[in-house]
Amino acid sequence: MNCGACVAACPGGTLAVGRRGYRVQLGGRLGRRPALARELPCILSEDQVVEVARACLRIYKERCNGGKRFSHIFADADLTEIIRRFCPPAV
Repeated sequence: MNCGACVAACPGGTLAVGRRGYRVQLGGRLGRRPALARELPCILSEDQVVEVARACLRIYKERCNGGKRFSHIFADADLTEIIRRFCPPAV
């Protein structure tokens, strides 16, 4: 659940808090043709989450025509670009 309660409850101190931040999922939808959102493979800071939201709004503004949902506009290439910009490569 990533709530951190287990870290506080651990009597031996075996568990520790790693990086704190936010998990971001993009492109999901409900309705007749539901689709799962795709999660970015990193933990983001609050400022980074705001920048991801701005990037998604730019994509939507550029491509929205006829009231399409974001999940229909958001392509695999867009996800790849956001991952490249906001998720550092694993070392």
